[in-house]
Amino acid sequence: MLSVERHEALTTDLNKLLKEKTDKENKETRMKSFLSVINKSEDMLNSWNERIWMLMVEKAIVQRDKNIKFIFYGNPI
Repeated sequence: MLSVERHEALTTDLNKLLKEKTDKENKETRMKSFLSVINKSEDMLNSWNERIWMLMVEKAIVQRDKNIKFIFYGNPI
């Protein structure tokens, strides 16, 4: 039989793996949505496209010197 501690450790590992799976599925959905927008767009972007920008940028970090660092989906910080 499994001890309570072993069961809890395995449950924690399972929950971690399930979260990773969900995160990857969400990333896939965002990427498919991004590609769909790109494929529907003209070959060249002639003007600002807020929809594409919102699909590309995960977050923006305002730094103390008032510069803004943009973090794009799929890129590590």
